[in-house]
Amino acid sequence: MIYIYSFILNIIILFSPIIILIRILNKKEDPNRFLEKFAFFSKKRKKGKLIWFHTVSVGELKSAIPIIRCLEKDNKVSQILVTTTTLSSSKMFNNFKFKKTIHQFFPIDNNYITRRFLKYWHPDLAIFVDSEIWPNMLKNLKNKSIKKILLNARISERSFKKWKTIGSFSKTLFQSFDFCYPQNKESLIYLKKFGIKNIKYLGNLKFIQDEINHNYLDSEFKNFIKSKKIWAAVSTHPGEENICAEIQNELIKTYKNLVLILIPRHINR
Repeated sequence: MIYIYSFILNIIILFSPIIILIRILNKKEDPNRFLEKFAFFSKKRKKGKLIWFHTVSVGELKSAIPIIRCLEKDNKVSQILVTTTTLSSSKMFNNFKFKKTIHQFFPIDNNYITRRFLKYWHPDLAIFVDSEIWPNMLKNLKNKSIKKILLNARISERSFKKWKTIGSFSKTLFQSFDFCYPQNKESLIYLKKFGIKNIKYLGNLKFIQDEINHNYLDSEFKNFIKSKKIWAAVSTHPGEENICAEIQNELIKTYKNLVLILIPRHINR
């Protein structure tokens, strides 16, 4: 299965210049940093212990921030590397004034590219947040005997059924993690079915209170919503905001003080 997966990825890489160009034109790719995805780095690896966090996008990155802040204070840790895949998450990362934490884009999960990535960074610990499963990266981490953690792990019934269709390959991937911390009881049950040994339920890290979650709303807005009834459309995609607006227009006829808060999935929208 790994060979089929790698073959498909190699085909995609052949067309990657076109894909990257389209993404740049659509403002979904950083024109100055896209080469990081091919393991050409814009930051340097410092000497000493390096902890690596891989988070997909904004939500996963925010959930890891409290832990990163703690590690920033740990004198035994020389550097913290954070990788993400989206442009919006890289922009959000710049809002944090870290001293020893840097950001790079996650490399394409090609065997050669991931080996190049690990040779350069050589993390002492790799922490994957949420549901990030990358076969070639996990295989090469195992080959280098680098410890791996699946943090705030999430797997639904639907995704579990999808993973089951590839049989023992999925078990091999999940069992490659040295430790696994699911974010809910459902994920705990399904992860156990993959035969993971070191697993412990911690709950959802996104609910951890941190300064980034504190209420920084200005007083004018606070006064505006004080006497309002509020409903929110969270993590919306194109077209869904229009539906919510139509619903709001109907609801406001009955509930005069109703306010709709829209929170798009991608912050650039």
